[in-house]
Amino acid sequence: YETACDLRYFQMFREVRTKLQLKLLPSNLSNIHGAVLRELSFMLLRIEPTLGGVPLAIKSMKIEGASAPIFEDHPHVHVNVAVNFLLFAPEAGSVISGIVNNLADDTVGLLILNTFNAVIPRDEMPPDFAFDYKESSWTSSTTGQCLSIGSEVLFSCKGMRTTDQG
Repeated sequence: YETACDLRYFQMFREVRTKLQLKLLPSNLSNIHGAVLRELSFMLLRIEPTLGGVPLAIKSMKIEGASAPIFEDHPHVHVNVAVNFLLFAPEAGSVISGIVNNLADDTVGLLILNTFNAVIPRDEMPPDFAFDYKESSWTSSTTGQCLSIGSEVLFSCKGMRTTDQG
């Protein structure tokens, strides 16, 4: 038995298979598998535009080959891997649930799944919502709905980006 809410959470995730070439130092040759997993773990919980989301977990990994070309001052061993990642990757237009964790007169900050931050800027708020400076909340003039810290909000995803993308 699945509710609409349960399905909404599942739609934020997808599995993706990709092939990568990792560069390992020769000191890692005694445990290539461990070194590859360590390098892949650095990709977790960071948005990866080439994958279309945020890798949350490594589902499987297969080393497909390694080569050690010698380039002047580059001692790395190149390891080709095929990886299946579980991604947090909500599509534009999907409806997501978030908990309000920050309020300002120009934005509503949300936390998704206790992990990911989202921001709804003032110009994306419904037109009947206004910021109440006295209560530090956003309130609808037509429904009286009040958004305060801890409120659950359903919103439409416009896309994903990192804070360093401006």
